[in-house]
Amino acid sequence: NKPVLLQGDQLVFGSQRLPRDTPTAYRSAGTGAGGAGAFYTLDQLWFFLQNSKLNHAQYLMASNKNKIKPVSLPDKRDLLAYLSGQTDTSANIDLANAPLITSVDAGA
Repeated sequence: NKPVLLQGDQLVFGSQRLPRDTPTAYRSAGTGAGGAGAFYTLDQLWFFLQNSKLNHAQYLMASNKNKIKPVSLPDKRDLLAYLSGQTDTSANIDLANAPLITSVDAGA
């Protein structure tokens, strides 16, 4: 596992570079009548993983300070299990409806 690096407004995954606001296929569980919520961005997931040891109140304060929309409390356990490799998939991953993305070579 190589670390994900923050470089300006981009996250670098090995040789690929993506804008921090890139949507992912991971959806918020949502609470409205429509069910599934919005897709989380790379920035939200990266920030959550970097701060996963904080209690929820501390995490919310850190998210607010860094102007990053936080991962919702109901999503945290499932998301952390997925991102840390404890589970291989999640019911919140929606590949069928996820926005298409393109990356840029990190050497560019």
